[in-house]
Amino acid sequence: MTSIVESEAHFRKRCQETGLSDRGLVAVVAAGYTNLGQLAFASGQPGQPLNEAEFQRFAQNVLGGLATLADTSTLKRLVFEGRTVLLAASPVARSGSEP
Repeated sequence: MTSIVESEAHFRKRCQETGLSDRGLVAVVAAGYTNLGQLAFASGQPGQPLNEAEFQRFAQNVLGGLATLADTSTLKRLVFEGRTVLLAASPVARSGSEP
C-alpha cells in the first residue's frame, strides 16, 4: 500500500482541496512533481525554514509567468504540507531517535 507521502491520487486530491487551479496542477505535474514527498524537497529541505527567495524562484519556474498569487500561495502551502507529512511519516520522527 502506498503512503500518502508517495500517493499521486492523494497529491491530486490535496491540490484540488487546497485550491490549486487546474492550470497550476498541470504545471506542477509537468515539472515532475506527482506526490507530496517529491514536493517536500522541491524548495529546500524538510525540517529547515523555507527560504522565501528560493521558494519564489521555484514557484516561478514551475508555474511560469502567468502564475497567480492564489496558485503561488497554494503551492507554498503544499510544499509545507509535503514537508510536514514526510517528517511525520519518517521512522526517526516516530521513534524520537536515530535508527
